[in-house]
Amino acid sequence: MSLKPFLMAASKAFRVETRDATVIVTPADDLERYRYHDVHCDVGRIHDLLSRPEFENVVVDLEWRFFGGMVLVDAMTAFCRGARNRAAHCRVSDEMAMRLAELKLGGLWPVYSSVEDALASFHPGAGRKPCPPEAFS
Repeated sequence: MSLKPFLMAASKAFRVETRDATVIVTPADDLERYRYHDVHCDVGRIHDLLSRPEFENVVVDLEWRFFGGMVLVDAMTAFCRGARNRAAHCRVSDEMAMRLAELKLGGLWPVYSSVEDALASFHPGAGRKPCPPEAFS
């Protein structure tokens, strides 16, 4: 059974994709534009997905965009904390990296330049390295 069509249709504020044991979450737009209830429901659905036994990792893909509001930061933090195994961010813009550093969230989870690099890091011997910590200073 594929979860992709259901998740894509059910989520307004996020695009959700699954690859093997990993859930990839991408903000659809600036979450401040959505009603709190819609974002809250979407975050709950994604948490339900992360609690399923077949999913243990999460990647938050920011697509090099900057998000100024706290709604996304709260959601990102919740997704990463909800992962049973590993969590990572990818395609984080310089402005967003500075924002995360200001909030003392820089460096909590590795940052990769692509979804593929993040996925490869979840497997032993992948040989991929996260962005250096100084990217968050």
